[in-house]
Amino acid sequence: MVSANLYHGRRAAPTPHLGRVLVVDDNDHYGSALAAHAEDHDATEVLRARSAAEGIEMLGPDCRGYDTVITDISMERELAGLSVIAHANRCRFGGVLATATTALDRWYGFRFNQVVFGFIHRTDFMIPKRPIRREGRVLWIPSWGRRKARPAHLDRTAREA
Repeated sequence: MVSANLYHGRRAAPTPHLGRVLVVDDNDHYGSALAAHAEDHDATEVLRARSAAEGIEMLGPDCRGYDTVITDISMERELAGLSVIAHANRCRFGGVLATATTALDRWYGFRFNQVVFGFIHRTDFMIPKRPIRREGRVLWIPSWGRRKARPAHLDRTAREA
């Protein structure tokens, strides 16, 4: 079910403050749509990696230099994007970490992955690809279980106060 603010019954959040963004996606349609969305929502800079290996290399050993990382899951190999997420978590990436994947298209995959991406992989948001494909919309669905402190420059609430 897709409506203006709901996806499989879960309310989409406003687009977070993005800052400097790294989009990791091997599919040009989705990667370009995510990059365009970031640019339309005041990202200061958007860089693109077309493989998990390239994304990890661009993040570097300390993951500094980016405020947001958006990664696809299936790229050069099945579940390759999980290595980007694991690298970001290993180096204690302090920004917004999001997964953009077709694994959220069906309600059962969506429910399962809310737990997997939130509690296990500690991502902040899930971005389903179906609304991108069908309507050109990017929905930021909060992952379950992710409760980390945000640097002040990334906290939309602090910026608007």
